Amino acid sequence: MSEYHAGLSARPVDELQGEWYEFRRAWLDYLARPYGPLSPVGLYWLGEDPQTFDEIPGSWSVEGGRRIVVDASAQDRLTVDDQPIKDRTTLLDAAAPHAARPAWHDTVLVVPTLFPTQTGQAAQLGIQVHDPYVASRRLELGVPTYPYDPKWILPARYEPFPERRPVTLRSVVEGKIKDLSVFGRVSFVLDGNSYFLEVYAGPDYELHIPFRDRTSGHTTFAGARLVFAPQPKSAGGAAFDFELDFNRAVNGPCGFSPYTTCALPPPGNTLPVAIEAGEKLPLWMEQPSEWAR
Repeated sequence: MSEYHAGLSARPVDELQGEWYEFRRAWLDYLARPYGPLSPVGLYWLGEDPQTFDEIPGSWSVEGGRRIVVDASAQDRLTVDDQPIKDRTTLLDAAAPHAARPAWHDTVLVVPTLFPTQTGQAAQLGIQVHDPYVASRRLELGVPTYPYDPKWILPARYEPFPERRPVTLRSVVEGKIKDLSVFGRVSFVLDGNSYFLEVYAGPDYELHIPFRDRTSGHTTFAGARLVFAPQPKSAGGAAFDFELDFNRAVNGPCGFSPYTTCALPPPGNTLPVAIEAGEKLPLWMEQPSEWAR
């Protein structure tokens, strides 16, 4: 006889576990992309003075306070738009950030980055370096998870706020903050206690629910983990009930590489319990600084 999980609808536990395996397979396929979340190997903030870096050739700087430029010769084997870089070349202009052009050094990708103006901070320009070889090696090490347990599938309710609420959050990069907005909250009951998590990101069809808990900074990444939940079209932007499955908790980009700028969760999104479900700290990662905890 099959064991059933009494959530919003009673379903066999083996069926739920099979769906979790499919979720993990799809998630690992996503992580396996050569220039995906596992590939960043450098994040450098640039200024007027030229800088050089071990991972890539060329001399990198900001020109006129708004343009990311690189000085290189043909011998450096840097390319942009499939053409060799032979002198000073602009990769990003802050006046038109969507027209940014990545540079390549063999298979290494250099992405010009604009960290937007935030509360009390000026806009900053930099480069993020991606190496597909490092991504493949990290994937070989694997991403550990807690064992699947249906007890972590909880009935939950999403309720949008009447208006988005501005919020200033720390990012995982020390000293940098992000101005965002929260647009709703998720409520659920665990062991007889009610909890709430605010939602600040995600496309129209999906909730991205960030949280910390008592495993954070120990067995899991201190910055945050995420749970995704689909938004049914039938809800029309209104409140709806769903199953919050902490078995599907995953690390955001900042939990796979220290060379990212993820926002940290709102202060109220730290749960006073240990959520022993979902992804753990990857083997190659260290915990972030106290700033990001």
